Amino acid sequence: MKLKELLSLLILFPFIVTSCGTPQQPPNPNVDIEIQLIGSEPKEIGTETISQPNCGGNAEIENAVERSRSIEYVMEVQNGVSVNTNGQVGFAGTDVELGATVATQFGQSYGTSETIARSITVKAQARTNMQHVIRHMEIWEIGQAKISVGGQQTIIPFKFRSNFAIELVGSNQLTCDPNGTINNTSETQSVIPTPENTPETANAGLRVGMDVQLFADKTDGKSPLKVNLDARDSFFIDADGKTYNCGVCNYTWYVYQNSKLINKPESSTNGTFSYRFGGNGDYRVVVRVCRGQGDSDCAFDAEEISVR
Repeated sequence: MKLKELLSLLILFPFIVTSCGTPQQPPNPNVDIEIQLIGSEPKEIGTETISQPNCGGNAEIENAVERSRSIEYVMEVQNGVSVNTNGQVGFAGTDVELGATVATQFGQSYGTSETIARSITVKAQARTNMQHVIRHMEIWEIGQAKISVGGQQTIIPFKFRSNFAIELVGSNQLTCDPNGTINNTSETQSVIPTPENTPETANAGLRVGMDVQLFADKTDGKSPLKVNLDARDSFFIDADGKTYNCGVCNYTWYVYQNSKLINKPESSTNGTFSYRFGGNGDYRVVVRVCRGQGDSDCAFDAEEISVR
């Protein structure tokens, strides 16, 4: 081979190797997340009893009660979806950054913690012996996310822990000791934790809480379309795996079109709901069912309605 031809091959060889190397990876599909916030839900985490004796006092006294709690900004999701410690949910073969998107709505970073302090004032009139009950609560934001990945869509209901609060539940006046003349303004308290039958604290692998059963008499039809929905077969699962009928539950109904709430949410205890869809399009009816006050006592389900 001539020297000139050999030099030409040496020059072209790197380009040939490069073009025959690892094939290019397909680009990541576009991910779009629309957040719809529905409201806030307080979750009781404990109650506290505070004594405020003023039996020997000649004037009203008041004390500031301050409590703090470390709040981790994390979320819970439903519809059979799980969220990892980074706030990601898997959909259409993609790890969707749902937690970070929701946390941004509240000016927070997902997975971080912050100690939040709250205070209230309790009072005792002269020559009284007061006992106050204070409730400790975490505040959870309720909403749903419409996720679109490469032409596929899903809607995921969620709850996001956002805050801490305390409130005065009530005050009782106890009997003063007839011989007591000491004005003791110190506080004594005992925190009584509320049982939390949530999937995080119950037996591993056991689902605990409300299981919503939602049925619609029709899911598509011509406009105007009246749809009757029924969630009365919902039931509750306790930490031992036993199931209970819903009993006296509270049902709140939401109607969405294109991820926008189009009705005034309606709450009742009868478990049924009717709605007349006047225009063509795709709708989503969401029901939130609550039994009691615990966080695990509420859950969502939804029906898709198509009107043509």
